[in-house]
Amino acid sequence: LGSEGRNHSFSDIFSDLYGAANRGTQSAQPTQGQNREYPVEISFLDAVRGTQTRVNATRQAVCSQCNGSGGTSRLKVRPCSVCSGTGKMQETRQAMRFTVPCRQCHGTGQVPAGDCSGCEGGGLTQKVENLRVKIPAGIRQGSRVRVAGKGDAGELGGPPGDLFLVVKVQSHPIFSRQGINILCTVPVTISEAALGAEIEVPTVDGKALLKIPPETQSGQKFRLRGRGVRRAKGGKRGDQLVAVKVVLPKLRDERSKMILREFAELNPQNPREDLGLDN
Repeated sequence: LGSEGRNHSFSDIFSDLYGAANRGTQSAQPTQGQNREYPVEISFLDAVRGTQTRVNATRQAVCSQCNGSGGTSRLKVRPCSVCSGTGKMQETRQAMRFTVPCRQCHGTGQVPAGDCSGCEGGGLTQKVENLRVKIPAGIRQGSRVRVAGKGDAGELGGPPGDLFLVVKVQSHPIFSRQGINILCTVPVTISEAALGAEIEVPTVDGKALLKIPPETQSGQKFRLRGRGVRRAKGGKRGDQLVAVKVVLPKLRDERSKMILREFAELNPQNPREDLGLDN
């Protein structure tokens, strides 16, 4: 090998040697517990307004009988059989032997005695906890709500993980959502659309009055400001967009039909004239 190759090879060897030796001097450290996810389904209106929900969350908790040691109060731990209680083991790398923390006991030299009846020596037990969780207003489909410290218990006294509620929002028969705006469709009669009217429309806050002008077309949209979804940051609410749908009347007698024919004669109109059908 050239000088560059020899330097690179020696550098790798001494790097491994230093790293392994450094690991051998370290003892096991507390580690944080795993996070948990739990699905929760809420209504459309609860997602817009915010709500509180109850969940029965299952997680790994520290055994209350042995306080996580895995052993009884008389005998909580025993020497590790893999490292004979030293907490260290030998490892060979590139024809060199290094001292590293024992993988069985994580360098402590001790393992749970394993005679706790509450957890069968594991130190952890499954726990189902009933939690009341606040769902913020304006939450979206698929968003996650964090509940700190309600995940699995940590190892060696480490902090617990967190619980994340994954939110599913139910559809609504009237409302739909577009960003921070809410959309709905409201039917109107021919006379209301032609002459204009003040009509009641539903909102997530209850009823509201909407004034539609004369000659309103089917599909035309109107805006109710501040009736939408509240922003997560800043607190400002979006708007509600109301689409008008003109509903044709049911003609129950000849008099009604005659009135419509007379109306058509007095107001001649070809709504398809821009389609080029006369060419």
